[in-house]
Amino acid sequence: MMTDERKARLPLGKRAILLGLVFALVLAGLIIWQFLGRERKYELTAFAMGSYVQQTVWGREPETAVVEAVQGIEELEREISWRRDGDVARVNSQSGGEPVALSDSVGELLAEMVELCERSSGALDITLGPVMGLWDFANEPRLPEAGELAERMALVGWQEVELTGDSLSLGREGM
Repeated sequence: MMTDERKARLPLGKRAILLGLVFALVLAGLIIWQFLGRERKYELTAFAMGSYVQQTVWGREPETAVVEAVQGIEELEREISWRRDGDVARVNSQSGGEPVALSDSVGELLAEMVELCERSSGALDITLGPVMGLWDFANEPRLPEAGELAERMALVGWQEVELTGDSLSLGREGM
């Protein structure tokens, strides 16, 4: 005669299957928890501001963070690049001429840059662009001649950056 306890038990084969299913569900849950809730590494290399920018981001959604960072860098480049149609390019094209209106963000950035030029006694000079072009890093890099360098150095001088309110001008043509 079977006791009530024996009647309530599953046969050994069914018990093993049930325990296996419970184990598999727990294991699957742990794996999903590890991958969904875990910080992951994501790397991206982009070209911006004349350089390769490599970002390594750790997080739960690192792709989103990298895309936002690249968009921020591209927006900054649009605003301050001397190569495009941003405020800095317009200032350069009007050097020696009328002041150029600046966006708030570019105006704030350039005000800080002029202050750094002053604090560094010119060790940092934001008007060095004419000299930098002599090396032609983008096409055929070369060493400039001494005469070329002297000629272009005459176009450098952060002291001739006139920043008033929301506009900026450069003191001499070609700066």
